[in-house]
Amino acid sequence: EKPEITFYPFFFFLDVFSNFYESSFEIDDRTYYTTEQYLFSQKAIYIGDLDTAEKIMRNREARTCKQIGERDVPWSGTVDTWREFATEKLRISNLAKYSQNENLRRTLFATYPKILVETNPSDTFWGIGLKKGDREVYDQSKWRGKNQMGHLLTEIRNELMKNPKMALVDRKRSLVSSPETPTARKRTSVSSI
Repeated sequence: EKPEITFYPFFFFLDVFSNFYESSFEIDDRTYYTTEQYLFSQKAIYIGDLDTAEKIMRNREARTCKQIGERDVPWSGTVDTWREFATEKLRISNLAKYSQNENLRRTLFATYPKILVETNPSDTFWGIGLKKGDREVYDQSKWRGKNQMGHLLTEIRNELMKNPKMALVDRKRSLVSSPETPTARKRTSVSSI
């Protein structure tokens, strides 16, 4: 008898749950296209480099935002202070991403009650250091990484599910495997959730 699967693995780059996945949201009256764009523009603002922050904002593609943010924006603190900063900014931006996009929120809620797992074989902080297809993904004792991103998304999901303002409109079809379709949506202020 197979043990109940309590994990929901996602691929760090191509998946809806990725910080590279494009889906616009607003924070403080600015539109961001990915949570990665928000993170690295905030990094530039934090060190006082407003020109680079604007350069990041002009680039919609997540990979480019990350490249600019890593190459042109030095971090004077430790790896740990960067991880704390990044975790806080990714919490803010992912809350906005899922609270303002009902299709994505529906996909996120459909993972309940499983723990989301970022299957990035080259990342042992945000991910678990394993590929999505590895059997060890379903055995937490075999993980090679902390799964910080997976735990963060799991916490955000559980928080949003408790918020009556984030209730989903009943629909016959599931959107779990469907890509998000661009539609006009009512925006929800991050401060109101």
